Amino acid sequence: MSLWTAGSVHVGAAQFWLGVTVPADVTALALTSNEPATGTHMGITEGDAVVTINQSKLEIASENHLAPVDVVVTEERMTIAFKAKEALITQIVKYLTGQNYVSQSSKDVLRIGGNSTATKTSCVLVAPQRGQTNKNIVAMIYSAYPSGDLNWMFARGSQQIFDVQFTGLAITTRTVGDQVGQLWRDQ
Repeated sequence: MSLWTAGSVHVGAAQFWLGVTVPADVTALALTSNEPATGTHMGITEGDAVVTINQSKLEIASENHLAPVDVVVTEERMTIAFKAKEALITQIVKYLTGQNYVSQSSKDVLRIGGNSTATKTSCVLVAPQRGQTNKNIVAMIYSAYPSGDLNWMFARGSQQIFDVQFTGLAITTRTVGDQVGQLWRDQ
Protein backbone atom coordinates (compact mmCIF):
# COMPACT_ATOMS: atom_id res chain seq x y z
CA MET A 1 0.00 0.00 0.00
CA SER A 2 1.34 3.44 -0.95
CA LEU A 3 1.57 6.14 1.66
CA TRP A 4 0.87 9.74 0.76
CA THR A 5 0.80 13.05 2.58
CA ALA A 6 -2.15 15.39 2.14
CA GLY A 7 0.12 18.31 3.10
CA SER A 8 2.08 17.75 -0.11
CA VAL A 9 -0.94 18.87 -2.16
CA HIS A 10 -0.53 22.58 -2.90
CA VAL A 11 -3.52 24.90 -2.74
CA GLY A 12 -2.95 28.64 -2.73
CA ALA A 13 -2.00 31.77 -4.58
CA ALA A 14 1.42 33.03 -5.59
CA GLN A 15 3.13 36.39 -5.60
CA PHE A 16 5.40 37.74 -8.32
CA TRP A 17 8.66 39.73 -8.35
CA LEU A 18 10.78 41.19 -11.16
CA GLY A 19 14.44 42.20 -11.11
CA VAL A 20 15.50 39.82 -8.36
CA THR A 21 19.26 39.29 -8.02
CA VAL A 22 20.14 35.98 -9.66
CA PRO A 23 21.86 33.56 -7.25
CA ALA A 24 25.29 32.09 -7.93
CA ASP A 25 25.50 28.99 -10.12
CA VAL A 26 23.67 25.92 -8.79
CA THR A 27 22.43 27.82 -5.70
CA ALA A 28 18.75 28.05 -4.77
CA LEU A 29 17.34 31.57 -4.42
CA ALA A 30 17.30 32.63 -0.76
CA LEU A 31 14.09 34.04 0.72
CA THR A 32 13.55 36.06 3.88
CA SER A 33 10.02 36.00 5.33
CA ASN A 34 8.80 34.38 2.08
CA GLU A 35 10.27 37.16 -0.10
CA PRO A 36 13.42 37.63 -2.16
CA ALA A 37 15.82 40.20 -0.70
CA THR A 38 15.88 42.25 -3.92
CA GLY A 39 13.56 43.05 -6.81
CA THR A 40 10.20 44.72 -7.29
CA HIS A 41 7.07 43.08 -5.88
CA MET A 42 4.51 43.08 -8.68
CA GLY A 43 1.51 41.95 -6.66
CA ILE A 44 -0.78 38.99 -6.33
CA THR A 45 -1.88 36.59 -9.02
CA GLU A 46 -5.47 35.71 -9.91
CA GLY A 47 -6.41 32.15 -10.75
CA ASP A 48 -3.75 29.77 -11.99
CA ALA A 49 -0.10 30.77 -12.08
CA VAL A 50 1.53 28.32 -14.48
CA VAL A 51 5.20 27.38 -14.70
CA THR A 52 5.94 25.47 -17.90
CA ILE A 53 9.19 23.66 -18.59
CA ASN A 54 9.21 22.21 -22.09
CA GLN A 55 11.89 20.08 -23.71
CA SER A 56 11.75 19.25 -27.41
CA LYS A 57 13.38 15.92 -28.16
CA LEU A 58 14.69 14.28 -31.31
CA GLU A 59 14.66 10.50 -31.49
CA ILE A 60 17.73 8.96 -33.07
CA ALA A 61 16.70 6.22 -35.47
CA SER A 62 18.65 3.40 -37.08
CA GLU A 63 17.83 1.55 -40.27
CA ASN A 64 18.77 -1.62 -38.38
CA HIS A 65 16.19 -1.24 -35.57
CA LEU A 66 12.46 -0.64 -35.49
CA ALA A 67 12.51 1.42 -32.30
CA PRO A 68 14.55 4.58 -31.73
CA VAL A 69 18.02 3.85 -30.35
CA ASP A 70 18.56 7.13 -28.50
CA VAL A 71 17.09 10.56 -27.88
CA VAL A 72 18.58 14.05 -27.60
CA VAL A 73 17.09 17.30 -26.25
CA THR A 74 17.06 19.89 -29.06
CA GLU A 75 15.26 22.78 -27.38
CA GLU A 76 14.40 23.78 -23.84
CA ARG A 77 11.93 26.46 -22.76
CA MET A 78 10.73 27.77 -19.39
CA THR A 79 7.80 30.15 -19.02
CA ILE A 80 5.86 31.67 -16.15
CA ALA A 81 2.32 32.80 -16.96
CA PHE A 82 -0.41 34.23 -14.73
CA LYS A 83 -3.19 36.76 -14.50
CA ALA A 84 -2.28 40.01 -12.73
CA LYS A 85 -4.84 42.01 -10.74
CA GLU A 86 -2.96 45.17 -9.86
CA ALA A 87 -3.27 47.54 -12.82
CA LEU A 88 -0.78 50.33 -12.23
CA ILE A 89 0.88 51.78 -15.33
CA THR A 90 4.21 51.72 -13.46
CA GLN A 91 3.83 47.94 -13.25
CA ILE A 92 2.18 47.27 -16.61
CA VAL A 93 5.15 48.79 -18.46
CA LYS A 94 7.31 46.02 -16.97
CA TYR A 95 5.06 43.40 -18.57
CA LEU A 96 5.77 44.77 -22.06
CA THR A 97 8.91 44.84 -24.19
CA GLY A 98 10.47 48.14 -25.20
CA GLN A 99 7.82 50.53 -23.93
CA ASN A 100 8.34 53.79 -22.07
CA TYR A 101 6.71 55.07 -18.90
CA VAL A 102 6.59 58.74 -17.95
CA SER A 103 4.78 60.72 -15.29
CA GLN A 104 3.23 63.86 -16.77
CA SER A 105 0.99 66.38 -15.01
CA SER A 106 -0.40 63.91 -12.46
CA LYS A 107 -0.85 61.19 -15.11
CA ASP A 108 0.99 57.91 -15.50
CA VAL A 109 1.58 57.53 -19.24
CA LEU A 110 2.60 54.37 -21.11
CA ARG A 111 4.05 55.30 -24.51
CA ILE A 112 3.96 52.55 -27.13
CA GLY A 113 5.64 52.05 -30.48
CA GLY A 114 8.92 52.14 -32.36
CA ASN A 115 11.28 50.68 -29.76
CA SER A 116 12.83 47.36 -30.79
CA THR A 117 14.86 46.84 -27.61
CA ALA A 118 13.63 43.77 -25.74
CA THR A 119 13.17 44.14 -21.99
CA LYS A 120 15.01 41.40 -20.09
CA THR A 121 14.83 40.79 -16.34
CA SER A 122 14.72 38.01 -13.80
CA CYS A 123 11.31 36.92 -12.54
CA VAL A 124 10.28 34.98 -9.46
CA LEU A 125 7.00 33.34 -8.45
CA VAL A 126 6.67 32.47 -4.73
CA ALA A 127 3.82 30.34 -3.34
CA PRO A 128 3.77 29.63 0.41
CA GLN A 129 3.04 25.96 1.08
CA ARG A 130 -0.39 25.21 2.49
CA GLY A 131 -0.33 24.99 6.28
CA GLN A 132 3.41 25.75 6.45
CA THR A 133 3.84 29.49 6.07
CA ASN A 134 7.62 29.30 6.49
CA LYS A 135 7.97 26.90 3.53
CA ASN A 136 7.59 27.80 -0.13
CA ILE A 137 7.40 26.61 -3.70
CA VAL A 138 9.52 28.89 -5.90
CA ALA A 139 10.01 29.27 -9.65
CA MET A 140 12.69 31.62 -10.99
CA ILE A 141 13.76 32.51 -14.51
CA TYR A 142 17.20 34.13 -14.49
CA SER A 143 16.81 36.19 -17.67
CA ALA A 144 13.30 36.51 -19.09
CA TYR A 145 11.45 38.69 -21.53
CA PRO A 146 7.73 39.54 -21.51
CA SER A 147 6.38 37.24 -24.22
CA GLY A 148 2.60 37.57 -24.02
CA ASP A 149 0.17 40.14 -25.37
CA LEU A 150 -1.29 42.73 -23.03
CA ASN A 151 -5.09 42.46 -22.99
CA TRP A 152 -6.44 44.98 -20.51
CA MET A 153 -10.15 44.35 -19.90
CA PHE A 154 -12.69 46.94 -18.83
CA ALA A 155 -16.12 45.72 -17.69
CA ARG A 156 -18.76 46.88 -15.27
CA GLY A 157 -19.46 43.43 -13.87
CA SER A 158 -15.96 42.06 -13.33
CA GLN A 159 -12.59 42.86 -11.82
CA GLN A 160 -9.85 44.09 -14.05
CA ILE A 161 -7.22 41.43 -14.73
CA PHE A 162 -4.71 40.89 -17.51
CA ASP A 163 -2.55 38.03 -18.73
CA VAL A 164 1.21 38.12 -18.15
CA GLN A 165 3.80 35.74 -19.56
CA PHE A 166 7.59 35.68 -19.30
CA THR A 167 9.84 33.35 -21.31
CA GLY A 168 13.36 32.42 -20.22
CA LEU A 169 16.60 32.98 -22.09
CA ALA A 170 19.78 30.98 -21.49
CA ILE A 171 22.64 32.65 -19.65
CA THR A 172 25.42 30.75 -21.38
CA THR A 173 28.07 31.70 -18.80
CA ARG A 174 26.23 29.70 -16.09
CA THR A 175 26.82 26.02 -15.42
CA VAL A 176 25.20 23.67 -17.95
CA GLY A 177 21.93 22.47 -16.41
CA ASP A 178 21.47 25.80 -14.56
CA GLN A 179 21.32 28.33 -17.42
CA VAL A 180 17.61 29.23 -17.60
CA GLY A 181 16.04 28.99 -14.16
CA GLN A 182 15.12 26.94 -11.13
CA LEU A 183 12.09 25.38 -9.54
CA TRP A 184 12.23 24.32 -5.90
CA ARG A 185 10.12 23.39 -2.91
CA ASP A 186 11.12 23.51 0.75
CA GLN A 187 11.25 20.04 2.35
